[in-house]
Amino acid sequence: MRQFIVRLVLFLFVALVVFGLYRLVTIRPLSRPPFFPEQHAGPLRLADAGRSATAPPYTLAALQAAQQEGADGFYLPLWLTRDGQLVAAPSADLAEFTNGSGRIAQYTAAELAALDAAYRFDPGGTGTYPWRGRGQRLLTLAEILQAFPEQRVVADVQAAELATVAALLQAVDGQNARGRVLAKVEGQQLVEALRAQAPDLATAYTEGEARAFVTAYRLRLTPFYRPAAPALILPADQLSGRLVRAAHSRGVEVIAVATEDAQVQPLAAMGVAAVIVGL
Repeated sequence: MRQFIVRLVLFLFVALVVFGLYRLVTIRPLSRPPFFPEQHAGPLRLADAGRSATAPPYTLAALQAAQQEGADGFYLPLWLTRDGQLVAAPSADLAEFTNGSGRIAQYTAAELAALDAAYRFDPGGTGTYPWRGRGQRLLTLAEILQAFPEQRVVADVQAAELATVAALLQAVDGQNARGRVLAKVEGQQLVEALRAQAPDLATAYTEGEARAFVTAYRLRLTPFYRPAAPALILPADQLSGRLVRAAHSRGVEVIAVATEDAQVQPLAAMGVAAVIVGL
């Protein structure tokens, strides 16, 4: 019995060595997608226009203000409409930020465009609502890509259903924008369908894939790790220079979510490719 156990342990050890060597030989780092420019002074600054203190979230005014502040692109949470379009909004509940009610999914894009997206925006908490009635409305992803042809967009799709993939590709391809859009889609089957259908469209790790990478990193197994996507989005407080270097070794670019502008410089020193920050 003892001899059998020794042989079994030896067999498992040899199998692990062979598997490890196979992974080292066959796994290749991912190539850098066009979303991340080869020549850029520091990380991309991607504005989360939902954090603006001066303009209603994700409206044209907020996006224009971010562009004027030097943003290289935008982070956009996107919601699916009844007629299969994606609109940028801080919430699916219209009563939270417009003069309407119900959920975004209950309306067409044209119906949503008739609402005042600045109706409940009160930056000073004074009850004056300075942007009401000034024509700020919900924008579709296609409209944003058209209005800002030089800006990059992190498209964070909020609805995990197959229709969102079709809506995303329709909006992106309608503006010939695959090279400047990074898609973040939850749901493993959904994101794999997107990657298979549009392999040239950069995608971010899902939450599950991100956990798997961080686990491999902590266990010092990064050399054996097969990268899932070219971009990993993590909160700034979860990042370190060593983790960023581990991601780079697999051809994965890191996007940090910063809570304040003061974090940008330390994150740049770590080597992150982009920072999502409020501007």
